[in-house]
Amino acid sequence: MEDNKFLFIFGAVLVVFLGFPIVMQAARGGKPTPATAGTAAVGVANPPQSAKEPPLLNEANLIGSEWEANIEGFPVKVSISAGGVAYAYHPMAKQMFGVESIEGRWQVNYDKVTLSMPMGGQTHEFKFEISGTRLFQTKSNVQAKLGEVKRLR
Repeated sequence: MEDNKFLFIFGAVLVVFLGFPIVMQAARGGKPTPATAGTAAVGVANPPQSAKEPPLLNEANLIGSEWEANIEGFPVKVSISAGGVAYAYHPMAKQMFGVESIEGRWQVNYDKVTLSMPMGGQTHEFKFEISGTRLFQTKSNVQAKLGEVKRLR
C-alpha cells in the first residue's frame, strides 16, 4: 500500500506541474504553446510580423534607376528607361546573343513590377514587389519573396 500511495502522490504532482501552465494560459485567454524537445514550454508570444510598407516607387521615379537582380542564377544589371523599356546587361549576353544588352519591357501595377525579356526565342517574365523604396524579386508562380534587389543608381 505504501508503494501505491507514493505513486499516486507523484502522479498528482506531475499532473499539477505539467497542467498548471496550460490552465494559466487558458485563464489569460491565450493559446497554449506546445513544448519542443529539449526546451521548456514558455508562454512567450511570437513577435508580430512587420507590416509591408506602402510602395514609394512608381513609374515616374523608377525611370533612370538601375538595379542588380538575380535572374536565372546570374547577377544581371537592369536599367529602367522611359516608355516602358528596360535594358539588361550581363557579360555573357555578348557571348550568347552577340549584343551587350537585351532590351525588354517593364510595367508597374501599384506594388508589382513586371519585367519581360526576350531570351532564346522566348519571352521570360520576372516579377518584383515594391515595399517602400525597396524592390524584392518574387517567383512568378509562387508569391514567396526571393530576396531584395540591390539598387545601383
